[in-house]
Amino acid sequence: MKQKLLIIHNRLVIGGPALDTIPLAHHLEDEFDVHILYGCKEKDETEPSFLLNKYPELKLINIPHLKRKPDVVNDLKAYRFVVNYIKQFKPDIVHTHGAKVGLLGRLAAKRAGVKRVVHTFHGHLFHSYFNRFFSSLLILLERRLIRYTDIIIAISRSQAEELSKLLRISVSDKLRIVPLGVDYIDPHLSDHYLQAFKRQYQLEANTVCIGLLGRMVAIKNPVFFLKVAQYVLQTYNSKPVKFFIVGDGDELPSMKQYLNSNNIAYSETHADKPIVFTSWVHNIQNILEGLDIVALTSFNEGTPLSLIEAQICGKPVVAVNVGGVKDTMIPNETGILIEHHDIKEFGDALILLIKDEVVRKEMGDKAKKFATEHFSKQKEAVLLLSIYLNKELN
Repeated sequence: MKQKLLIIHNRLVIGGPALDTIPLAHHLEDEFDVHILYGCKEKDETEPSFLLNKYPELKLINIPHLKRKPDVVNDLKAYRFVVNYIKQFKPDIVHTHGAKVGLLGRLAAKRAGVKRVVHTFHGHLFHSYFNRFFSSLLILLERRLIRYTDIIIAISRSQAEELSKLLRISVSDKLRIVPLGVDYIDPHLSDHYLQAFKRQYQLEANTVCIGLLGRMVAIKNPVFFLKVAQYVLQTYNSKPVKFFIVGDGDELPSMKQYLNSNNIAYSETHADKPIVFTSWVHNIQNILEGLDIVALTSFNEGTPLSLIEAQICGKPVVAVNVGGVKDTMIPNETGILIEHHDIKEFGDALILLIKDEVVRKEMGDKAKKFATEHFSKQKEAVLLLSIYLNKELN
């Protein structure tokens, strides 16, 4: 008889944690009876329906009342729901993903006597996300939660160092590193998606397309991307360049306000303007194959899935060196790593790649090889399975 695994997730929406967890749960189903509990999405968030359709056998159960924002009454109701579900399902392992369910799920698991409790930190949550007081409170809370956790998983080496050395949240005998893996990019469809992208946006043959992918929220610093785009458009005009905003979020009004204030034209349908808003794209390969460069401008990151996916599709990346970014690329080989949020420095890096198609292709080829070797979903599943079963690999 299979052991039972309960995965508890903040929300199943388009974004790194869910896009990692859903395929991973599928890979673990040969060994475990897997159930996934998850909270309610916000209005500006979208379910990853293409993945849910790809893995219809997954057992997904919504946690009523569990929302992103703190709410004592609803959070207590969510906690009771999780406790009751654990008592009913009787999992051998509970694995939490996300800050709020990390608290509710670990407390509920220990209260219900679960034998093995695992928690994954998907991002560097302890600076840039919240104010100083709340960040300090979160650190103290996580230090207390260690006693309710058997294994802490970091998704990058830099994150593991932050957790253990700088923040003293975890201890070495409980801390493991399990890099993210990707397996839903189909290389056989690369040219199909590329041609479809060109037709959809009516692109000239020599247009260079640069994309920012993900949630358009403050921590992702998307207005900085627009400032960089403005610099590039004013500085370089030897060939057509288009900037694609792929995603949605509460920063969109600020982004459009910035563009309007600076008389920068944008579109939400075709690439007849220099800036294109696509909103969410359910199958990200549809966009990635059409882009030439992928950018990341965040104030903080755990392990940015957009950079991994871009490189697997053979695209060079330009990113600010924050959080775990440097663990997802090889600087000056698979992309360019920028040390500070400097508009000119970031813009000049993009212009270098825009101008030189040979360098762009060389970096893209190295990126594909690097990301495919280091961020395999199969490898991630094997590492996690060894942790679950307490048979860890040397």
